[in-house]
Amino acid sequence: MDTLLIRLYGQLSAETGSRLYLEAKERFSSPLALCLDFSDVRSLDSIGMSYLEKLGSKAKESDSHLSCFGLSESGIGNAEIAWIQSRIPFYRTEFEAKQALESFIDSEKEIPKAETHAESIVTVDKKPKLGKSRTFCPFCIQELNVLGAGDYSCPNCKGKFHLDSKGWARAYERLV
Repeated sequence: MDTLLIRLYGQLSAETGSRLYLEAKERFSSPLALCLDFSDVRSLDSIGMSYLEKLGSKAKESDSHLSCFGLSESGIGNAEIAWIQSRIPFYRTEFEAKQALESFIDSEKEIPKAETHAESIVTVDKKPKLGKSRTFCPFCIQELNVLGAGDYSCPNCKGKFHLDSKGWARAYERLV
């Protein structure tokens, strides 16, 4: 499962809400852990609120998890804060929000699923030759020679990923 932290600034209105929803919707094609930082949001209108509601339902449809934090530091009114808290899991700090998403991710790892998502998980040759093996970049699908487990950067697209000892490649950016 990929993770994404979005820091929101200024006014969450029709324009910014639409951009937020469209960006997140593209990423919801595979399960995603999405964390929203509201600490620098100064105002929220009804259309921005409707985009947040759409974002929450899209997350549920795609088996994704959504959390937010920073509402107390924001300039949003109490009625809007209560509305957000009733629809999106709210945490007081960034650390708590990240921990909650990590627990969702960990619980999904314990329950094996029948299907995997090729965009975020790629297998490696199980029989390395002379200490080397081959994998594919999870971003651009270019074949790469690797020396085993560790962090790698694709020379083609500059995407960063981690290759574990079992040969699984995962996007490098994590919430922790």
